[in-house]
Amino acid sequence: MKIGFIGSGVVGMTLGQYFKNNKLNVVGYYSRNINSAIDGANRINGTVFTHIEQIINEVDIIFITTNDDSIVEVASDIADIKTIRKNHIFIHTSGVHSTEAFQVLKQFGCGLYSMHPLQAFADSKEAIKHISNTHFTIEGNGINMANIIDLLEVIKNPYNIIEKDKNEIYHAGACVISNYLVTLLNMGFDLIESAGYPREDIYSAFAPLILSTLDNIENRDTKKSLTGPINRGDINTIAKHLNALEFNVNLEFYKYMGLKTLDMIEMVNSLDEKKKEIKNMLMEG
Repeated sequence: MKIGFIGSGVVGMTLGQYFKNNKLNVVGYYSRNINSAIDGANRINGTVFTHIEQIINEVDIIFITTNDDSIVEVASDIADIKTIRKNHIFIHTSGVHSTEAFQVLKQFGCGLYSMHPLQAFADSKEAIKHISNTHFTIEGNGINMANIIDLLEVIKNPYNIIEKDKNEIYHAGACVISNYLVTLLNMGFDLIESAGYPREDIYSAFAPLILSTLDNIENRDTKKSLTGPINRGDINTIAKHLNALEFNVNLEFYKYMGLKTLDMIEMVNSLDEKKKEIKNMLMEG
């Protein structure tokens, strides 16, 4: 199967290079930004397509790796091409959009899929280092699915399949895990810095704590990985935290996270008296 990319940003370039490294037949790139298409094609020693119909006519699997807001527009442009075949497969890599973004292409009876890589793509040179361990989330209409499975078996990446009406909540979860984790750590860094740590020392000092927590989650799941004063029922420790944060802008967020932590504990066991008292403390004011 011949593979082509519409859109040659970080995701498109990373996937194209990765597929090529795994001996898949990556033909080339089309982009409205010709220089971007040239850059992508040079990385795989491939073809620069100057018109969208050229790439549609040349390849079998078309990855649409534009920004999310352009997917529907690109699909509309493709729908105007009269040479779409039933063995064509169109794939976008957005996490939040389902294949409903390909509504105009349903009439052709071809394969329509989303294939979201669970990785933060900030830079293609960094992304290519981690892509072999990246998990993919697949959603689609099931047509020509065997070719998608064949591709995944070649690159040997793990994957899961979800239903198309679950894309939005799935992507919200992914944003919490990735983007909001950065926000959470930034809040923690701010508090540590206010205690007197130089900002540049904070990550190296706390990396063992961060990484050991992630290791615990990997091995035991979230609900069995919780440690700390709320899990132990240390009322006095929480009281000291609340006192220290009394005039801090992060006080309400600290309370909210504490209450969510208690919710998680309660999913496994009912709250004992100490934890109930902590809950009342966090709910005050």
